[in-house]
Amino acid sequence: MSIEARTASQLPNLLLAHRRQPGRGFSVAAALPLALFALGGLEYGGTGLYALLASICLLQAIYPTLLGWALSVAIYATGSAAYLYALVKDVIDIAGGNQASISADGAGFVLFVILLVAIDVALAIHRPKPLPGA
Repeated sequence: MSIEARTASQLPNLLLAHRRQPGRGFSVAAALPLALFALGGLEYGGTGLYALLASICLLQAIYPTLLGWALSVAIYATGSAAYLYALVKDVIDIAGGNQASISADGAGFVLFVILLVAIDVALAIHRPKPLPGA
């Protein structure tokens, strides 16, 4: 068996193996805004998507895996990038004398973007480690 085939056969075990999560509280904290978005999406139909994303983050706190960590980081990296783009676009629009498209409450929106980036950085820093003796 080649090295590539052996590595490919071990990949599911590597991604789904139970690990030690140094900052489980960050995964719970990451699930909270997503759960609030799910509740807010009841009227607009976004509940299912945000509930799924919150469940992934919460599952990472309960049963830490490398795959769950990567998904949690990807969820917040995508959200952070999208809202940072919107923030920069609004700043450029305001500087050009136009109306802001997303951030009607400027300070609240900036704090929200900072929260998303902070959660993403905290999740990225606290990568799950292999269990002792594994």
